[in-house]
Amino acid sequence: MAITRKTFIDPPVLRKPLAFVLLVINVFVPGLGTVIAGFLTCKLKSIFTGILQLVTTSLVVGWVWSVMWGWELWTLARRHPFTPLLDP
Repeated sequence: MAITRKTFIDPPVLRKPLAFVLLVINVFVPGLGTVIAGFLTCKLKSIFTGILQLVTTSLVVGWVWSVMWGWELWTLARRHPFTPLLDP
């Protein structure tokens, strides 16, 4: 079952342990966790979002955006604990 959300760029739904690790990575290296999630799920929009987060880190906007994105990954994983790594 694919989880669909109506937002501009949808964070991928991942398993809980992976989502938590990517949240921690996003806190310490803004954008890297988002880029990894994009590569794991083959979503170009997530990769592009992670790169933008990394580039705008010097403005603090990227860091906040990255933490919010990581938190959203974690929240989605907690709501849907048995989702596959890749959405069909």
